[in-house]
Amino acid sequence: MSDVAVKAKRRWIILPWAAVIAAVVAWSAWWMIASHQIVARMDAQAQTLRTAGWSVVWQNRSVSGYPFRFFIQMDQVHVSDPAGWGLAAPKLDAETSAITPSVIVFVAKNGLVLSRPGKPGIAIMGDVLRMSLGGLKSHPPRISVEGINLKLSPSVGERITFSAISRFEAHLRLEAGDTAKVFFRIDQATPSTGTLLSRLAETKPVTVDVEGAVTNASQLNGGAWNGLMSRWGEAGGQLRIEQGGISLGNGALLSLKASTLSVDEQGFLKGSLSLHATQVDDAMMALSDISVLPQQTASVASGMAAGQSLLAAIGGIKTTLHFHDAQAWLGPVALGDAPRIYRVAEAPAAQ
Repeated sequence: MSDVAVKAKRRWIILPWAAVIAAVVAWSAWWMIASHQIVARMDAQAQTLRTAGWSVVWQNRSVSGYPFRFFIQMDQVHVSDPAGWGLAAPKLDAETSAITPSVIVFVAKNGLVLSRPGKPGIAIMGDVLRMSLGGLKSHPPRISVEGINLKLSPSVGERITFSAISRFEAHLRLEAGDTAKVFFRIDQATPSTGTLLSRLAETKPVTVDVEGAVTNASQLNGGAWNGLMSRWGEAGGQLRIEQGGISLGNGALLSLKASTLSVDEQGFLKGSLSLHATQVDDAMMALSDISVLPQQTASVASGMAAGQSLLAAIGGIKTTLHFHDAQAWLGPVALGDAPRIYRVAEAPAAQ
């Protein structure tokens, strides 16, 4: 065999391996550059939020997952907006594909604490606690939140509605026409001892769900809660409820019918909520238990619903609550304050 033939044979053996090595080196370099870009974007976004009044803190951030994933791990994460809504987690993991980074999944393996304006935080533990963001170039992105076998406890001993939830789901999916489908479900929940729902349900599990659509969905993108909802309301955004309700075991305590809700310029709920209830007075108080109605408003509505004259007027099982002028109304009667979805920032006092 000639030297030329031997060299040609060796070349065809070496070239494929050289191409593979070059591809691995190029991919490795790209992965390293991309991981540094992820860190830089996180830092830039965090700084933007801090400038807007948010608190954004984490410790011990690391990026791994080479070659085909990006895993971001952080300790002692705390994020809260100026209104007081926030999340804190001792450990938070995020994952996305290096090939198709269109979906980011966040997992809180060691639980988290949900903070609320003017109320104690709620510590949440569970077998699964995760949120996924997809369609990141959409406004808003696709959002799904899931929790399985959750245990809830208030951070300072205040009573909360549920102490355990078998499954929690919340989804927001953008559709055509600047509309987003929404779905929310608390499935097979155990009410906390001493709540109205615990007395009504006795030993039965409670399920709460709402399904509908949000118009002007592009306004629900970025910013703190108060500004987000204010912008959405000013744009004429509406929540169009299709179905939902509260069930105790296999029996419905309250069913939601087609309804349209929004917010006014002061942050109060406006619109109409159509209900079908087996026990109207209990149903009104249950709406307070799940923070849909202020407690005083629900108490007045419950007392009125227990009256025989009102039951005769509404047929005993069907009624519609109206919200306008910062009040909740049953027919011509004002029941009390409407739910307040957000608070308008007060103007600074004159010097």
